[in-house]
Amino acid sequence: MKIQRIQLFTYEIAYSHGYQRSGALIKIETEKGESGTGDLAPLKERSRETLSQAIVQFEKYESTLASMQWDKDRFLDQLAELSLFPSLAFAIESALFSIFQPVFSYTLDTAALLMGNSVEQILRIADWRKAEGFKTAKLKIGNLTHDEATAVIRALNGRFRLRIDANSRWTFSDSVRFFSQFPEDLFEYIEDPIASFDDLKRFPFPIAIEEPLSRGISLESIETLPTLKALAYKPTVLGGYLVGKQLKDWADRRNISLVLSSSLESDVGHFHIAATAGRLGLISAIGIGTYQYLNQQIGEYKLHFQNGKCLIP
Repeated sequence: MKIQRIQLFTYEIAYSHGYQRSGALIKIETEKGESGTGDLAPLKERSRETLSQAIVQFEKYESTLASMQWDKDRFLDQLAELSLFPSLAFAIESALFSIFQPVFSYTLDTAALLMGNSVEQILRIADWRKAEGFKTAKLKIGNLTHDEATAVIRALNGRFRLRIDANSRWTFSDSVRFFSQFPEDLFEYIEDPIASFDDLKRFPFPIAIEEPLSRGISLESIETLPTLKALAYKPTVLGGYLVGKQLKDWADRRNISLVLSSSLESDVGHFHIAATAGRLGLISAIGIGTYQYLNQQIGEYKLHFQNGKCLIP
């Protein structure tokens, strides 16, 4: 397969709570009229590249991408040989998957995302997600006081299978003191509970790791954490299917869950993250709850949600 045309379109989209997101759509069209679109959206403070750097790299490799003879059985390896930034590789991979594997269907368990600027706002969102049938929920508490976080968790007790995300903002002593007040079986896991990676070796509660993985902490180091229960993996930040396959194989051998997570992409990016989870055969509820906070849709790919599951028709 040869690429006849490859285009990049920058975008600015809005999330609820006033969050603005910048990115770019990369559209590939083949000589046979087939097309696919991927989302280029490096995440500030997580990705090693900025959006500007990724666009410059795209422009550098644009002619190379267009001149290659793409093989539908080897396109992932062909793409890996270019050593592109993870966000750019994932965007192009997504577009190529849409061309080479245009027909597929997945049903994926999905975790709702509960976040807000007040206890009342978070609980109102929780009521909506519960009514929509979500059984697992990720609660972000990094911007809450300890009293606010306690109030929310107590109010949510028994309503969802809870995942807590502290975004590495708390100290070891504060985090241990806070989580000690709750029954041990209340949480599925606590994601990035403290700022210091070394102190995670002493953390007594089940944890998931996302930020250290994004910062380049090795799997060998992560494996030393005695209460590790899950890896939270962002394809936009770390790379697409081949990276996910390596992480899944590593996690499966250690009986650890791999949880795919969004990086506040556009609706196009959310679709391809869900599709990646389906291709990897992931069982743990995926973290694309940011989809419900999008104020606008810019792509042709659609996700549907029913009874806490994401449906790709």
